[in-house]
Amino acid sequence: MKLLLPVDGSDHSIQAARFLAPRLPHWTVDGGLHVLHVGHPVTPRAAQLAGRELVEAFHREETERATHTVRQILDAAGVPYRPAQRTGLPGREIAAHATEAGIDLVVMGTHGNGAFHNLLLGSTAQATLASCDVPVLLVRPEAPVSSGPVLLAVDGSPQAMRAADFLAAHPRLSTARTVLLVHVAPGLPAGMPAALLERAREVLHDEADATFEEAVAEPRRRLEDAGLACETRQAVGDPAIEIVRIAEQEGCELVTMGTHGRGAMGSVLLGSVAQKVVAATHVPVLLVR
Repeated sequence: MKLLLPVDGSDHSIQAARFLAPRLPHWTVDGGLHVLHVGHPVTPRAAQLAGRELVEAFHREETERATHTVRQILDAAGVPYRPAQRTGLPGREIAAHATEAGIDLVVMGTHGNGAFHNLLLGSTAQATLASCDVPVLLVRPEAPVSSGPVLLAVDGSPQAMRAADFLAAHPRLSTARTVLLVHVAPGLPAGMPAALLERAREVLHDEADATFEEAVAEPRRRLEDAGLACETRQAVGDPAIEIVRIAEQEGCELVTMGTHGRGAMGSVLLGSVAQKVVAATHVPVLLVR
């Protein structure tokens, strides 16, 4: 599996490197790791005045400074990596490098936010998600060290199935070789009259059981065919809240979710559930288009 680690010298990219370093011998099987720095573009007029050699030296020095700590972390872990340098808008350049180099997974640090109502991924992470067709793993600074199962949120959608297929294609992403399939059915609507509650709960229970079995059956088959053990959890309520609760309760190594992909005007359209999960959990979140 080929991995791409974008680095900009920030604490967020350093944390992503620290998260990744001990996993690299397990994750990078046949393609290694690309460490990419995207430099600030120099205007044509400035380049003309300074000269090509000076501009190239500027970009080299900028990259050296931005990647210094990350290179130290990776060198100390004894893992090989391939440095890469581009200039331009970071999100677009990260996506372009991922496509051109045949990257399987982009790993990025992000500051995130603990509040459900305010998602702050950071402009580079948002731009990358908006431009990149390659799965992206978002790592928060407070990411816990865990070798628990990988949580896969399933809802019967094509997006969830693509996420399952990605895990099946890369089973070494799960240190424990175990995937926890989680399905969350919606709860009772607010304001329901008390006289209707008992019957509504019975109907909801039956519907939840039926949709649960349908949602987990095919992903579980594909994951088990790939040699991964599968466990399942069923919950009722707000999907994002339940996914975060189960992930932290079970000590999950990653949360994996399918996403809608690109929104209009280059903005990222994660979908409300994925957006809330990324904002609320400290567990790294793997987003698959």
